[in-house]
Amino acid sequence: MGCDLARGSLPALRPRTRSQRQAIDQGHFGPLLRTRQEPLSQALFLSRARRVDASCHENVGIHDSVTTWPLETRLRSVKQHGVFEQPEAYERYIGRWSRRLAPEFISWLDVAAGSRWLDVGCGTGAFSTTILEQADPRSVVGVDPSRSFVDHARSAVRDPRASFAVGNAMSLDLPSGEFDVAAATLVLNFVPDPVTAIKEMRRVVTGGGTVGATVWDYAEGMRLLRIFWDAAAELDPASSALDEGRRFSICNPDGLRDCFKRAGLANIEVRPLVVEMVFSGFDDYWTPFLGGQGPAGAYTMSLPESDRVRLADLIRSHLQPGPDGSIRMTSTAWAVRGS
Repeated sequence: MGCDLARGSLPALRPRTRSQRQAIDQGHFGPLLRTRQEPLSQALFLSRARRVDASCHENVGIHDSVTTWPLETRLRSVKQHGVFEQPEAYERYIGRWSRRLAPEFISWLDVAAGSRWLDVGCGTGAFSTTILEQADPRSVVGVDPSRSFVDHARSAVRDPRASFAVGNAMSLDLPSGEFDVAAATLVLNFVPDPVTAIKEMRRVVTGGGTVGATVWDYAEGMRLLRIFWDAAAELDPASSALDEGRRFSICNPDGLRDCFKRAGLANIEVRPLVVEMVFSGFDDYWTPFLGGQGPAGAYTMSLPESDRVRLADLIRSHLQPGPDGSIRMTSTAWAVRGS
């Protein structure tokens, strides 16, 4: 069963037009890496990502494997495009665990009931839902650059106090002083300029209002991905270029404090948040990577089938299931707040 899931069949794609070949040469072939059954996430989160012209979607063949493309080109594309776009796949991959961070983070922000909340990078609406359930807000506004995530949040969150819109964290189309608190959960490291995003959050809150954020401790504490990338690097040293622990300098206490300070915030505090992850078995751990979400998922689906199986088998050997087959681990995120 595990090996079948590890294969994660990916129909091969071949560029056939000049514009497609040019896009691939420049590392912009994310939209070509799709299947009808499992569309992969290729949108660069909260950025000015360059996109392939619509003509690149025409006449795409299914005969030659994308994995025949040069390794450097594949890695460049994963790094540029491998973030999040599919709500259901995101929920299976990270969303189910990020939900467990929300209650403690909200309690720590210690915002008065009846406050106006802004949820920056709201994704599927999970954090907004917890705000509504726990913080007794006057209103919650969620913004996200992904239309599919915003549509999902609107359909999932029916509370009349909540609203959602497509927006860019670095240029919020919102009035100054409109909110009492602005929070960004698990997204700042994906923003091209996090300091600018934090400045925008500071701008839209009232004087003395709260700005908060969380990020996973990719370098050490985020065990779900630390296990994955350590195994990937063992088989493919080049994959370390995609490792969030190496790429995102903001994902630690010093990085967060520095960004908040540069954004003009005061009274800055940082603390860890720990969540226990329990997987029913190896397939529950591994299968979400086949959804193509985030750098790890996009990298997984860029591999030839045989290498994907080797990676799954190596990861399996590093995990220690309990007597019932379940796999338990803790993962750490860092939370920051300022005013």
